Amino acid sequence: MGSLSTLLRLARDGKRDELKALVTRGLFPAWAFRANEQVIVRLTRPRPLPRALPQVAIRPAGPDDEPLFQAIRPRKGGYGVNFQRGSIAFLGEVSGEPAAFGWFELGERHRSRTNGYTFALGPRAAWAWGIEIEPRFRLSGIFHKYWVETLPALAERGIDEVLGSIQSDNPLSINSHRRLGFELLYALRVVRALGATWHRADPGEGTGLPASRGLGPWHGAAH
Repeated sequence: MGSLSTLLRLARDGKRDELKALVTRGLFPAWAFRANEQVIVRLTRPRPLPRALPQVAIRPAGPDDEPLFQAIRPRKGGYGVNFQRGSIAFLGEVSGEPAAFGWFELGERHRSRTNGYTFALGPRAAWAWGIEIEPRFRLSGIFHKYWVETLPALAERGIDEVLGSIQSDNPLSINSHRRLGFELLYALRVVRALGATWHRADPGEGTGLPASRGLGPWHGAAH
């Protein structure tokens, strides 16, 4: 079940649906029930850095950087499987110390195995996921510089926009992404119970994208 502070905040703010979903997730096993809310966001051009960050460096990463990934966030089994699946990674360092990494999934379609939806990216887009910032280096500017540096590197591969998802109960992350220039495309809610899926996808204001709701997996697109 969710932390007590989260439960109290939802109760205080009168967010009954979110409170109910959080309690239900705690009462039922993951294989029998899952309810999740997230936003789908897109970035085509990050806002310029407000100041120089000479101590922050972003570079492409490979399998040989496994010890640096593990220093940022230890993971049993390692990160090699991500490369095997075709994802590419970038590593951020602050004054030579490993501080951040993130992954990009290439291909024209992203499939969320956890939430059971697919999202058509098109040939010039990538899906961002698994971005980690080592706690000591948060608020160092590395998150902003990460996007400023990775988008030109992706453009060399023919990628001119990046999409990804953020949990709806993480307003700090949503606001951080918005300040960097991310556009909110969809608010998505997915409920999966005993093999059945229900979804509701509400487009962001001014996007002109279609809404969708009903039984069955969601099939979304950025255009």
